[in-house]
Amino acid sequence: MAKTLSDLGLNYKDMEQYSDAEKSLNQALKVYQQLSQGACSVQIADTMSYLGIIYNELGDFSKAEHHYSLALKMYKELSQGDDNAVHIAATLNNQGNNLNSMADYIKADHCYKDALFVHRKMAQQGDQVGIANTLVYMFTCCDG
Repeated sequence: MAKTLSDLGLNYKDMEQYSDAEKSLNQALKVYQQLSQGACSVQIADTMSYLGIIYNELGDFSKAEHHYSLALKMYKELSQGDDNAVHIAATLNNQGNNLNSMADYIKADHCYKDALFVHRKMAQQGDQVGIANTLVYMFTCCDG
């Protein structure tokens, strides 16, 4: 049920129906939290990150920041080596974009640099695209 609610929320996001996406994702989050009995899970972290994207699109940047921070904390807690590196880097990029929208360019720059660090570690395993994407975000942030 939670996976279906999450997929429905992401479908609404793709259709730019952000209020419906928020509702579905929050319902998915509640189910995931009940299933995990208070423990962290990748599904909870993913849903938090998705909600960050939704709140960013809705212009509620402080809520987006809150959800990105929670997602990052969970991904890092769950990380075993490089298990969640892709999730961590993507969330850092999204958090940087959100902070950029808030005109908090210094913090955005830190997020992008942290994401770049993660992407560079992943590049040793063949992921070069992440580095390019993060550099584009950094240019956009620093260019103002």
